[in-house]
Order: sequence, then structure tokens, then C-alpha cells
Amino acid sequence: MGISNLLQHLKKFCVDRRNVSQFHGQVLCVDVSSWIMKGAYCCAEELNEPNGEDTAASSYCHFVTDWCDMLLRYAGVQQIVLVFDGQRCPLKADTNAERGRKAAVALAEARRLKAAGKGEEADRMFRKCLKNTARMQTHVKRAVRRKFAESQVQLVQSPFEADSQMVRLCADGVCDAIVSEDSDILVYVAASNHCVPVIYKLDKQGGDCDVICLDWMLPDSQNGRDPTREKRIAEQVGNMPDFLRMMAK
Repeated sequence: MGISNLLQHLKKFCVDRRNVSQFHGQVLCVDVSSWIMKGAYCCAEELNEPNGEDTAASSYCHFVTDWCDMLLRYAGVQQIVLVFDGQRCPLKADTNAERGRKAAVALAEARRLKAAGKGEEADRMFRKCLKNTARMQTHVKRAVRRKFAESQVQLVQSPFEADSQMVRLCADGVCDAIVSEDSDILVYVAASNHCVPVIYKLDKQGGDCDVICLDWMLPDSQNGRDPTREKRIAEQVGNMPDFLRMMAK
């Protein structure tokens, strides 16, 4: 998921290695799909079988609630807002169709490898077939509601993908920062003209993380567009993907 090599390019000039404890007392919104998918890795084969979303629910649900515990207790954040994906974006119909075709091929290969006794290789292929489904989201929501008060963890259902919803929450002052593993979020942040810290590569043990802030892209004046903005971005971007050059326009 995300834009290939984008984070690696940004690391040169706007990625800071910090600790999530710096967000103590703040409200973080989380793209919960990344947590669900990571939690699903340990039960990938089961999830690709009939009713797997139900039988494997305890595994991926525990993964999500465990992360919530870490942010609330270790980092001391005031509240977590878990944002769930809604409908698929119509503009990404071709991309999603291609992903579906690749998943079907991977599933057939995973079953072939399993039948051949190649369990480790089969498991890697089963992971390539995983997808975040509405049924999985329902199980996660129930698990979170059972364990946490709404004042600790709030659930938000996005109309479409979570990215735009999370940026809206930050722009409206509801949340202070975003936790994600998807570089697509940076496009939405840049387009919003708001300074929104995005937390990546969060380490569960020590709380270390990468924090990206695109404040260098914002106009210097709220009264209009900064005439030197394009030049600053061009100098910083260098050999980054073409879409970033387009965002300067």
C-alpha cells in the first residue's frame, strides 16, 4: 500500500526519529486497517478459509486492543480515535480490481504450496491474499467497545478510505496527529494546507517512531499563496515522484 519509495525520499529532509511519548496528553487518530492487517499475519491461512474472519477474530482483535493499551498507558495519550475504511474509492476501481486478481493468483499458489508440504512458503503467499473486510472491522469494533470506554478509544467510520477522514479530524482540531503505515496519507495532508504530524514505524516495545511534518510546504502567509512555495518544494523534492512536483502547483 502507499506510494513506492516516498518515505525513503522524504527521510532525507523531513523525517524525525522521535518517541511517541512526546504526544502525551494529545489525541491521536489511527488508520486502524494497518493494525488489523498486521494482526492478521499470524492467522493468514485461517483467514483465507470459509468463516475465517470469525474463527481468527481473537488474534487480530487482540493485536489492535494491545496497541491501544500501549498508546494509552505507555505514551499517555488522552484519547485514541480509530478510523475505519468505508466504501472503496471509485477512482481506485482499476487498482482494486488488479489487487483482487493478484490476490486470487496468490491464493491458488498458497494452496498449491501447502499441498506440496511447503508450509513456510505457503504462509507467505497466504499473507499476500489478506484484505481488510467489513466483517473483520465489526469484530474489532466489538472488542474495542468491550475493553475501552469511549473517552479512551473512539470509533469513527469513514465514508470512503480512512486517509481523508483522519486529515479532516486533524484540520477540525479533533485530533492532534495521525498514526499510519500508508504513505498515501501525506498527499491528503499536503492538500489540506494544515500542519499535521504523521507517525510512522511505531515501535511497540520502546515507543520510538518516525514523525513526518510537511509544514515546510505550507504558505508563509494565511492571506494567500506563498510565491516561493514552488521553488522551495522543487529544491527539497529533487528526484522524488512526479506527483509531488504536481502538488506544488
